[in-house]
Amino acid sequence: MSVYTQDFFKRLIQLILDGKVTEAKQLLNERVILNNSEDEGKYIAIKGMISMIDKRKSNDGLMEDIEKMLRLKKILVKQINTIWINDFDKGYYETWIKFINFSRRNNLTEDKESIE
Repeated sequence: MSVYTQDFFKRLIQLILDGKVTEAKQLLNERVILNNSEDEGKYIAIKGMISMIDKRKSNDGLMEDIEKMLRLKKILVKQINTIWINDFDKGYYETWIKFINFSRRNNLTEDKESIE
């Protein structure tokens, strides 16, 4: 069983989206238990997300560009459905898909709150 639970992802992704890089790194470092290749893929994907946010000097709008994120999600879903996928790839792609889904829901919630 994976140490990367749904609640863990939600907490971690929220930290990443809020730009709390140091806290996200600390949380991830608490769970560097890699039981299998799928967990390794998840871990690398999360490190990539943190790195992407950490190295961003200005708001380049990538995370807010819904069309780009949906295109990326479509590509990743297509990759997951190939017969050539291994466990590492599956963990990596699924983590990015979860991140995209969560960030979209998060943006939709924020948009609703700003309208009200």
